[in-house]
Amino acid sequence: MYHDLSRLGSNGQVDVQPLIRALAQRQTMLRASSPVPISWTFYGPSNISGRVNAILTDPAQPQHLIAGTAGGGLFVSTDGGGHWQNINNFLASLAVSSLARASNGTLYAGTGDQFNEPRRGVGILSSSVGGGNLEASGRH
Repeated sequence: MYHDLSRLGSNGQVDVQPLIRALAQRQTMLRASSPVPISWTFYGPSNISGRVNAILTDPAQPQHLIAGTAGGGLFVSTDGGGHWQNINNFLASLAVSSLARASNGTLYAGTGDQFNEPRRGVGILSSSVGGGNLEASGRH
């Protein structure tokens, strides 16, 4: 009750204008931060399994995305997420928990997943060709 009373203005009514301004500012920020229009389509969970742990974007090519999954390895999209293709089914660990790209273009993938069914990782893998040849980087 105190929380509700604390929101009342001097006229005894809740002033909704700050909320309306905040929602408008949020919409402006969302439009400004997205290089491409965002449209979500519901796909599951009944017909899709798995979990995406990390998504890496390329500021120079906003349509190019790489996703690291909990147990399926790496996937790439060249059309902003419209279509996905598996990059490499033969990684030392298919549990990818984090992704990063160095300024020289080298891709780093942290492995291992501690949620639900824990999957042991093998450390950090690196690739100079966008994930196609991920190998242990020696930086564990």
